[in-house]
Amino acid sequence: MVHVILRSGAVFYTENLQTDRIHRQCIGYAIHTAQKGVVAMAQVNIRIDDALKEEGERLFGELGLNFSTAVSIFVRQSVREGGIPFVIKLQDTDPFYSEGNIRHLLKVKADVDAGRNIVIRDLIEG
Repeated sequence: MVHVILRSGAVFYTENLQTDRIHRQCIGYAIHTAQKGVVAMAQVNIRIDDALKEEGERLFGELGLNFSTAVSIFVRQSVREGGIPFVIKLQDTDPFYSEGNIRHLLKVKADVDAGRNIVIRDLIEG
């Protein structure tokens, strides 16, 4: 396990510093920032569900990150991309649940309930 401690106080843990892209990006940014002489850090307070925070800390710990560093990565990537770095959706992307298909299914159900558009066929074993 490699421990990298930077002047900014950030600590990174990794098994393989050479191949771990996330850690290289974090360390590169921190070193770049330290070289520019920028060490001022803003304190940000957020409210988050306790269980979600614990799950996040567990995940980030497995990645060798602390919660604060993970949030910083999220913010930095948002700034780079000019928005949230992933798609935020209201529903599942499965086309079955699309608005058009839901309308169609409700129409078919209404037709069946009303006895319309029903075709009855005998099954012929062959």
